[in-house]
Amino acid sequence: MRLAKELAEKAYLAKDDFLAALSHELRTPLTPVLMATAELEQNSALPEPMRESLAMIRRNVELEARLIDDLLDLTRIARGKMILQLKELDFHTIVHRAAETCGAEIALKFQAITLDLEAAQSQTTGDSVRLQQAMWNLIRNAAKFTGKRGSITIRTRNPSPGRISFEVEDTGMGFDPDSAEKLFQAFEQGGRNITRRFGGLGLGLAISRSIVEAHGGKIYAASKGVGKGAVFSFEIPLHPGQMTAKKRTARATGAGPKFSPKLILLVEDHKDTRTSLEFLLQKAAYQVKSAISAEEALQLAERHHFDLVISDIGLPDQSGLELMQQLKDQFNLKGIGLSGYGMEEDLAKGHAAGFLRYLTKPVRFEQLKQAIEEME
Repeated sequence: MRLAKELAEKAYLAKDDFLAALSHELRTPLTPVLMATAELEQNSALPEPMRESLAMIRRNVELEARLIDDLLDLTRIARGKMILQLKELDFHTIVHRAAETCGAEIALKFQAITLDLEAAQSQTTGDSVRLQQAMWNLIRNAAKFTGKRGSITIRTRNPSPGRISFEVEDTGMGFDPDSAEKLFQAFEQGGRNITRRFGGLGLGLAISRSIVEAHGGKIYAASKGVGKGAVFSFEIPLHPGQMTAKKRTARATGAGPKFSPKLILLVEDHKDTRTSLEFLLQKAAYQVKSAISAEEALQLAERHHFDLVISDIGLPDQSGLELMQQLKDQFNLKGIGLSGYGMEEDLAKGHAAGFLRYLTKPVRFEQLKQAIEEME
């Protein structure tokens, strides 16, 4: 019995290790593609049809990254390791961000989207990234299963004092009411024919349910039948915090100094990623010196006074975590870590090593630039 349990545990860990390694290998080459296409897409000198094609490439790279994230999220949920980063937030701000994330997909199908945000109470404490993910999954689900020129309505309400609801109603294909609960199971999209027709892994709704339940809420699905549209919604309790007037003013005005390093040490052994990052950082008026290994990075740090290090975690000669610890101890350097490994334990190890920010690949340059400016 004990042997069987040990073997099962080893198999479970082996599966998690495989998914983490697979994630890293899949994410790494996506970063230069995402950065290059996003940069070219903004080049007004290019013909509009070419920019539209670049936008299509970018959207599909982002979708690929999202599918990888869904697989890892499923692993987190199964292991009970989905950790919430609780902060004060405005629920309606998160709704707007989620809707914007799905804007391109909705526009491609000429769908009409309406926001009916009637909740009078919207301040709460929660994980803004996870809540946006839960909303994003429901909105994208509506866009996916609604045809061209269909409509999507997003609503918020306060069904009772101290609670808020989020609802997405569409005019899409709907489903058999008896299958409502089954839709929230992993890899379930309503049948093999649906999966073949629409694609995807069938993980979004399962992940959304876990996020909502982690916030103390419940998620629901309703439809009057096939071809009659659907309504997906969730309700969570509000936990408003005690934000000081000073913090409230700073958040409203965007006040606060931005970190602007004069010289950046970039450590990245993947040639295409390194080349893309060098180009974009220099275009953003940063001075950059690059290294392809930890040894070369330490040699550069001996000769130059860097303000910031941006380092990959998987380097050929030693871990970027070990490198960051050395750079912090010897040169008092601040750091941003880049990695294809995105599990909670990876983030925790990154922060423990001295990285003030830890970004999971594929990294958008706007995301990296924001992380640089927000360095403490």
